[in-house]
Amino acid sequence: MPACLYLGTHIESPGVIFQKGGSGQICIGKDPSFPEFYPERLLQLFKKAGILIDFFEDVNIEIWGKYMFIAPFALVTATYGKSIGEVAHDENLSVLVKNIMQEIASIAKALKIGLPSDIAETSFAKASQFPFETKTSFQRDVEVKGRQSEWDLLGGTVIRYAERFNLPANNTKATLDRLLQDVDKR
Repeated sequence: MPACLYLGTHIESPGVIFQKGGSGQICIGKDPSFPEFYPERLLQLFKKAGILIDFFEDVNIEIWGKYMFIAPFALVTATYGKSIGEVAHDENLSVLVKNIMQEIASIAKALKIGLPSDIAETSFAKASQFPFETKTSFQRDVEVKGRQSEWDLLGGTVIRYAERFNLPANNTKATLDRLLQDVDKR
């Protein structure tokens, strides 16, 4: 089932995962292979266990809404070694994040994902909900371990979709290229 999770974690040490924030909410939607299936028993089981879970007819709106925030901030914080607050308050880096968000919004539109028209603005505003010094998990991984496979999910996916729909992704590509060059130099 397509899903997304709102949870802030990072690997503290091998086998130890530290949860720093996030609501712990799970958003699930219809399985495209079985669109008539409604997971009533699964929802009841999770709710009975005290796990926040919601079912969405079109969970892609939730997934892409989350991606709209995560991908740009993760790429930019990891590339420039700055916290979410530093990026949001830096004139140039905040513009870069917003430009990457616009690239993602164009892709979502091409995919016919029904995101709100102000999704980039509301996504950027979420940065103020985090403590100024918050690092993205991708940034922490890059700082500790160097090149990580999430670069492809966060940047490669945007670039491939942009190519598929003949849309610009210059900001995403330039940021990802810089990140990978810097990591390879370490």
